[in-house]
Amino acid sequence: MTTRTMVDKYMLKIQRKKIIKLCMNYSEYQQLDLKEQEHLIAQLSTIVQWYNDPTETSLGHFLTAVVKNDFVNAVSRADKTNLRCLIIFAQFLYNYLPLDYKQKAEGL
Repeated sequence: MTTRTMVDKYMLKIQRKKIIKLCMNYSEYQQLDLKEQEHLIAQLSTIVQWYNDPTETSLGHFLTAVVKNDFVNAVSRADKTNLRCLIIFAQFLYNYLPLDYKQKAEGL
């Protein structure tokens, strides 16, 4: 089985509506203005894109720390919006990404 076939087998199909629905459960999200909400949705969507094709999606320092479960670096690299919403990132990883995301993150 080729690497590409394995990636295709585990493609995440999380739509934007599902990400927004998750976020709506948190007061941290509800307290954000529209620009900040869009920023958070974009960040979570980038994680999905990275999971589906890690060679084509760059995470940046903050998201790399998030998917590596590196709390100290995530906090130190977070912007104001991401810092306020760390719980949403944690819940997103826990509830929506397959556990093999941790193995993918080791290569970052």
